[in-house]
Amino acid sequence: MRGDDLWFPPDEHWRDRYERLASFAGEWHGSRAVETAYAEVVIDEVEEVLEFRVPDALRAFYCRFGALHRAITEQDPLRDPYDLWIEEGVLVFLDENQQVLCWGVPGEHLGMEDPEVVALEAGGDRWETGETVSAFLTRRFVTETILGAPNQGIVQDPEAAVSLLRATGLEGVASEVRAFGDDCLVWLGPSVGIWAASTPEGGEAARAALGTA
Repeated sequence: MRGDDLWFPPDEHWRDRYERLASFAGEWHGSRAVETAYAEVVIDEVEEVLEFRVPDALRAFYCRFGALHRAITEQDPLRDPYDLWIEEGVLVFLDENQQVLCWGVPGEHLGMEDPEVVALEAGGDRWETGETVSAFLTRRFVTETILGAPNQGIVQDPEAAVSLLRATGLEGVASEVRAFGDDCLVWLGPSVGIWAASTPEGGEAARAALGTA
């Protein structure tokens, strides 16, 4: 079973996944979700330099969500399209904030629409993440949106955040999302628990729920 199968409907096409993400982005970010989109011509220019076509799911994410993702990111930045390049046989599109890791698509899989993502260490070692491009980037976008609104770790209305995830069918990006009252959100992901709160008291409750108080 692929990792993305744990968080999204089985056999869901990446285009359908992005439609749900577009609903989420439109509700949360409003007109900004459209105004900050990259033009198709930008990706066309990048492909001319690279001399190959980037996977369809990656191209579509950049054109629909890429610029906004870069604007809201608090943790691991999505590369500007003009910075896409092959490193150690991997087309890297996202960097870890401490520059220890990066993520991308193996060169041998660039002809696929929605290939699986690999993690690449600074030393050259790499491993499979178990997620496709669309699953990986959808999860990242939703997480960055919630944790970066309006400041990292702060959600003005956690209950509304949970409701929006459920309404757009994106609650599956975490194994469990819970709201405690109206000021605390706990998000249990595949390998890490994170929290957000709108008050100090909510933060204490979230940390206690995660066992980190």
